[in-house]
Amino acid sequence: MTITSTTTLTIVRNAVAATVVVLAFAAGICAAFDRHILTTWVGFFFIAATPAEIVLSMLWQSRHPIFIARLAQPAKGLVLTGITALSGGVIGLLLFNFAGAGVSPPTPMLLMLAMVSVSRSCG
Repeated sequence: MTITSTTTLTIVRNAVAATVVVLAFAAGICAAFDRHILTTWVGFFFIAATPAEIVLSMLWQSRHPIFIARLAQPAKGLVLTGITALSGGVIGLLLFNFAGAGVSPPTPMLLMLAMVSVSRSCG
């Protein structure tokens, strides 16, 4: 085997291992909640966090704010994840109270509004 093929195999192996870890983590999140909570509150939170995730990762390419761009991994990833979660909480709280009128659990109409808001922020 050449150096290039060994490197390619290492990259593929790491990618497969990372995919398995992420899928296991996602399955753990899904298993931690019953179906009703997962399809209302947890889903709503993740939908509300999506615009911040898009801005941080795709628009700013994790280069802004500057003090975060200078961090090494995994600190950079943890800080960006925290900012995304905080933004999702704030956006979700605003949507829940103003658009959803505080009706608990989040109604399907509010979830749809959040999804449409995400699609509008992306395109």
